[in-house]
Amino acid sequence: MKDYLSIGKVAKRKGVSIKSLRYYDEIGILKPAYVNQATNYRYYKEEQLFLIDAITLCIELGIPLKNLPGYRAEDGSWDFQRLLFDGKALAEEKIRSMRNSIDALQTTLRRIEAGELDPNFVPEAPKVKAPDPADSTDPVPASPHSALSCGTSALPEGVAKESLEHRRLLLVPFDIATSIEHYNHKLLELFVGANKIGLETTYPAGLYYEQKSGVLSRYVFVYLAKSSFSFEGNDTFLVRDLPAGDFLCSKNSVHRIEDAKEIFGDCFDSLGDHILLEQAVTDQASRNTLFEIQFPL
Repeated sequence: MKDYLSIGKVAKRKGVSIKSLRYYDEIGILKPAYVNQATNYRYYKEEQLFLIDAITLCIELGIPLKNLPGYRAEDGSWDFQRLLFDGKALAEEKIRSMRNSIDALQTTLRRIEAGELDPNFVPEAPKVKAPDPADSTDPVPASPHSALSCGTSALPEGVAKESLEHRRLLLVPFDIATSIEHYNHKLLELFVGANKIGLETTYPAGLYYEQKSGVLSRYVFVYLAKSSFSFEGNDTFLVRDLPAGDFLCSKNSVHRIEDAKEIFGDCFDSLGDHILLEQAVTDQASRNTLFEIQFPL
């Protein structure tokens, strides 16, 4: 049993109760790797522990735990990027609701101070209108513009030129040879670790490639919110700036960052110094996850 961790050890390492771990087993979101039929003791594998971080993140984002299995594909892999996107939408709705409540209270206080309302007046709770998809402020995906050119070549099919604002990335190193579970673990490490040191992160997230003097380095990234732009990095996290400018962009249904030369054609010099990032975005029509590769001109 040296390759297994008892439920007590898992609870201690991850800071959760044994009762919670049993509940996660009951609702089917974290099954033990092995159960001793004689004692009914639960045991877990080391690689399962990152799922506890995902469960904690669901709780923090307000996503019902019963919804967590819906983010798992038929092959057993987890779509944590869609999970984070949905959590972001919930968090934004909560913020809008709180702001509406604060605005209503401030208006009432001003009217009381101006003598327009009796001091004992009790305002009704504001009614928050459900968001209308037609009012979404999410940017509309750009259409390919084959008439644009890069140097002397027309842009390849499916590639668009977009002007993007200044962004700052929070990074952790990533070994491309590792599994998708390791990528998910790194993604959670970024969000949870950033939160612990008081950084505000934003979406989307993905892979960042940086080649200098023929050496290619790979990272998992999330965006830093503008309120955290002053962070310069530490022993755990690196920071990279992406200045405002024009980028070539390509959206794909699968990861294709390794195919940048094929996608961008003559616009991309795979041997020279360059950066690439591939971020997960949600298609508003289908709610499917797409992977957008961005390459600065």
